[in-house]
Amino acid sequence: MSSKSEEKCDNCNKNKPSIYLTVFVEGKPVKKHICQECYDTEEDTPALSSSDLFAKLVGIIAPELRKATKKKCEFCGLDYLEFRQSFKFGCPNDYSLFKNALDDLFEDLHGAKQHVGKIPEGEAQTRWGGKQRLKVLNRELGKAVEQENFERAARLKTKIEKMEQTSVGDSEE
Repeated sequence: MSSKSEEKCDNCNKNKPSIYLTVFVEGKPVKKHICQECYDTEEDTPALSSSDLFAKLVGIIAPELRKATKKKCEFCGLDYLEFRQSFKFGCPNDYSLFKNALDDLFEDLHGAKQHVGKIPEGEAQTRWGGKQRLKVLNRELGKAVEQENFERAARLKTKIEKMEQTSVGDSEE
């Protein structure tokens, strides 16, 4: 069995394949590994503009990337796509350069742009972290309603009401 580094184009058997296609022959999928030259000479194949194709794919998979794909750090040369692959920055300038895309990414991942942390359940949670937690829960409730996930919205609403009742009871003491 040959390794990928030794692969040759299925058509010309000379060049390294750069395009991997699945075509249907008599209703069955057949994988083809071909080089760019052979792809360009194939009939009935769409023209590939790698940047357009990649941009469309990125827009579908991760919308926050659309905003930052054109930015590149002038100091370290890192672009946002490289960051997303490694989740490591090249220099301190990257934090401010990619701030808007990072805010969107953090909001998608954590439900907030600002870290709210976790604290143990009990009195400390209701007194210290209650207000911030209520903000997050209200935001999640809004998203659930927007997505028409009414079961989750009902659970969140109940949780919010319980937290609000607890905090009102604590403030009266």
